[in-house]
Amino acid sequence: MQLLMSLLLSLSLLSTVGTVWATEAPDSAEATVLIDCWISTVTGKNLPQVSVNELITLHIDITTPTWFGAGPRIGKIIVPNLLAMKNHQTLFNYSSQKAGQTWSHQQIEIPMFASRSGEYFIPSTPVYVQVSLPSGNRVNTTLMTPAFHFSAMSPSPHITSQSVWIAAPDVRLQQAWQFSNEPLQTGDSLIRTVQLEAEDSLSVLLPNLTDRTLNDSFQTYISPSQFNDTNQRGTRTASRSEKTTYIVQQGGKTVIPDLRILWWDTDDHILKELTLAGRTLEVRHTPISWLRQHSMTITLSTLILLVFCYIIFRLRYGLHVHSGNKYLSLFTSAYRGDWPQCRTLLYRRLYEATGHTAFRHNPGSSRLQQDTALIMSDNPNKSAVFRLWLALRRKQKHKGYQYRVLTRLAPSKKQQK
Repeated sequence: MQLLMSLLLSLSLLSTVGTVWATEAPDSAEATVLIDCWISTVTGKNLPQVSVNELITLHIDITTPTWFGAGPRIGKIIVPNLLAMKNHQTLFNYSSQKAGQTWSHQQIEIPMFASRSGEYFIPSTPVYVQVSLPSGNRVNTTLMTPAFHFSAMSPSPHITSQSVWIAAPDVRLQQAWQFSNEPLQTGDSLIRTVQLEAEDSLSVLLPNLTDRTLNDSFQTYISPSQFNDTNQRGTRTASRSEKTTYIVQQGGKTVIPDLRILWWDTDDHILKELTLAGRTLEVRHTPISWLRQHSMTITLSTLILLVFCYIIFRLRYGLHVHSGNKYLSLFTSAYRGDWPQCRTLLYRRLYEATGHTAFRHNPGSSRLQQDTALIMSDNPNKSAVFRLWLALRRKQKHKGYQYRVLTRLAPSKKQQK
């Protein structure tokens, strides 16, 4: 299969270089029409390989020793993934001298673009020509172009299906900003206009440079793209204009991102990057926009404040209702640093647990004796108060358990008798 494709490519290249087709009108030997066809790019003629989206020109040169009665008509060129822009074709009329004879020429240039990588085969295409004879009669004849074969591929491995890129010999990228108000406030708008121009290209092939990034800081409205194709003395220029309107929604710092496009320079065969700088804007708040932007923070802060106030109220209410609770009284007294009250509560605890009225009658560990001395000093602390309180509680439980056991084991008076 590869051998067959190579043979076909060689035959097509041989047939496109200097190929001449001639036909004669049936009623006169002077109705001679010649056709010469070739394809070219910016870099050369009849190249077997081109870049995707690069301009490929099909040249059809028709000559006759008389003159033409009308312009030529080209048959349909239908090839998958190949854009043959017959509506943008260019026609040149000129003359030349060959062996002392004047020949009239009609040369047609049809721009084509390969939109994908792969092999392309352009079949033989009919060309309809009308020639005028010296007698005044007109003769219609049909000529056939040779077949062409070439391949297209991506010009750089850095270009992927997600890349925003263009292939052209010259590219110009520019932008303009328009502000509804300076300085900007919430609700104001600004317009960003981006224009991309490229030579030897088509406007439909130019990428869309509109920034579609979702951002809460602004709303984006995109106007329809404007396309324009011009041809001045054989120089084709394509342009695409994009207009984006940003409506500022939030105050503070707003960033409009940069725009980047990859450019494959078909003259230098180098991949370049073009960048349009974005803008960093400081937007002023209006009272409504400030409340709208901070509504969540205000709501949460209010809820937290209400919950805190409710907790404080319940604590104060609980302290008032349960003021007679000895545990709560000890905690509040120690928290306030009311040491006389703490000593009073501890003495009550001591009496309830042991029946003693003085701590010296309550033997304990050295740690408890140190806590007792610390409480009675001028600089007591909370830890000593709580440790002594808990120690008296544990002793109370132990004493109660011992008392119940001794009661059960003690003999009655009747048993003693």
